Amino acid sequence: MAKVTSTLHHCCSLFHLLLLLPLIPTVFTYTKDDCNILLNSPASVTDQDINPLFTSSSGEFSFGFHRFQINKKESQFLLAVWFTKTKDQIIVWSANGNDPAPQGSTLTQNSSSAFVLNDPNGKELWKAPGNGSKSICAAILDNGNLMSNIILYGKASKSLLI
Repeated sequence: MAKVTSTLHHCCSLFHLLLLLPLIPTVFTYTKDDCNILLNSPASVTDQDINPLFTSSSGEFSFGFHRFQINKKESQFLLAVWFTKTKDQIIVWSANGNDPAPQGSTLTQNSSSAFVLNDPNGKELWKAPGNGSKSICAAILDNGNLMSNIILYGKASKSLLI
């Protein structure tokens, strides 16, 4: 009798778990249509070029170089994700917060498709974490996540960049 009760208990627990699955957010899923980031050539930051590189499909979030003033003559830039539709464009994430990028810095994709931020002299300021897998594309999602669609073991997989 104890074995039947134990099995019944496990079945009920599994049933309750299955009921909760639809409540788990699907933060890590996106389609090929969401792939809105592809660097075919280096993206560089100049004083005149302060527009976002990429924007989510809803327009809520932007990804790119976000300028902040050091003094009246000098600007520095953060590679960041920010709220686009707010008055102050609040930054929600930055790659290089401790090492701002000067004018002339570039964002490229290396041979394994990882994003790399270099200053004008070629010094690496930041590199996206990764496992060395080849990236198909990346996306700034409507929830602000920066995702990369990578190939693992011959199959497409998703990876959270930030």
